[in-house]
Amino acid sequence: MIHVGMDLHPKSSYLRAITDEGELINGRRINQNDIHKLWDYLDQFGQEEKRVVFEATSNARWMYRLLK
Repeated sequence: MIHVGMDLHPKSSYLRAITDEGELINGRRINQNDIHKLWDYLDQFGQEEKRVVFEATSNARWMYRLLK
C-alpha cells in the first residue's frame, strides 16, 4: 500500500508518499487550480492500493469529495 500525506493550503497543497516498507517517494506541490497534477501524482503508483490522509481544515471537505 502507498500512504500519501497531503498538507492542504487555500491555494496549493503538498503531497508526499511512503510505501509500507518505509521507502519515501518524492513529494510534489500542486496548485488547487491545476488539480490534474494530483491525479498525475497518484497515477505514478499504478494499481497499487493508496491511502490518502490530510488534516481536517476548513478547505478539506472539497478535497475529500474530489478523492472519494
